Amino acid sequence: WLFDRIRPAIEGNRTPARVLEVAAFVAALAVIALSVLFFTSIGGLGDPAPLLLFAGVAIVPAVVRWRGLRPVIAYAMFAFAILLGAWRTLSGVIEMLA
Repeated sequence: WLFDRIRPAIEGNRTPARVLEVAAFVAALAVIALSVLFFTSIGGLGDPAPLLLFAGVAIVPAVVRWRGLRPVIAYAMFAFAILLGAWRTLSGVIEMLA
């Protein structure tokens, strides 16, 4: 939703459009930094897979929409997240049953 509102505002090459684009990018970086802080403050960084997965799912679709790339790239990231989650769940169940 936010991308649909910001996209028309940054279409031009004027200075306010560039400032808005940079501000949106900085806001995205701030959200990523706070997410990393949140994940590492809970249990440290003993297992980086959930953090990398969260960051990937948060970043890739945003960059795809922002740069106008093919949507299949964003869908592939979501599929990767589901497959990785399924693999981790299955490996945990197998470990519990062993």
